Amino acid sequence: DDAEKLRSSLRRIMWGKVGLMRSGDSLASATAQLSRWNRMVDRPFGTRLDLEVKNMVQVAKCVAKAALWRENSVGAHFRADYPDTKRLGWRQHSRLERTDLIKGARGEGAETG
Repeated sequence: DDAEKLRSSLRRIMWGKVGLMRSGDSLASATAQLSRWNRMVDRPFGTRLDLEVKNMVQVAKCVAKAALWRENSVGAHFRADYPDTKRLGWRQHSRLERTDLIKGARGEGAETG
């Protein structure tokens, strides 16, 4: 079944490229693949599994884009290209909008600099 194969591939890409150990290159690669899959699943769904996989791809794309945008290591998620956990100005919330633009808004008590 195509939906089951895509779900399995989605798990692999999210763990391998967007998981705990990540880099800008792996996140960019994952985002590109997820964008292709998002176009592929952007059709009427036939089964509940089709709808679930479509939603999973859309959420995965949001997670990967937000992780690519955040250029520091946060919690257990380590960016090999940005190992610093205390970059000034990065205490922010991330928001992905329908236009695919990610915007940051400083959280309360955010550092400045």
